[in-house]
Amino acid sequence: MKKKFINTVAAEFEIATFYLDDYFLGIKIEAIQEINRNLKITKVYHADEHIAGVINLRGDVITVIDLRRKLGLKQKNITENSRNIILDYEGNRVGLLVDKIEDIITVNEADIAPPPPNLGEIEGKYFVKVLKLKDKLLAALNIDAVLGI
Repeated sequence: MKKKFINTVAAEFEIATFYLDDYFLGIKIEAIQEINRNLKITKVYHADEHIAGVINLRGDVITVIDLRRKLGLKQKNITENSRNIILDYEGNRVGLLVDKIEDIITVNEADIAPPPPNLGEIEGKYFVKVLKLKDKLLAALNIDAVLGI
């Protein structure tokens, strides 16, 4: 009897990775418009506490969400490593303020798992998938949950 070999090609996609404290997080690259250093954030009074403020990005006013506050982490000062990840979400440009950008990695769909009920201090609803890497765990953000839509 001959063995059948089935060619299975797992879907691969790229994730932009970043840190909030020691949490290693990521967003699918196709959701990201750009990553920038524009940290001149103007506070918006009476906005939700997770809204860091707005920035002027080449003439467009972009709302910036303090991802730390949204995920329930302690507030931290903006540093030289802080960045804004600009997303185009349902026709609206939104920035996510993160501590540090890491890298872009290619992920194989076969290597990912559903998220746990929580990841340390962060509720599991904010993640769509997790990936165990050689020396750390990567959690992919659930953009719908983060943006509260």
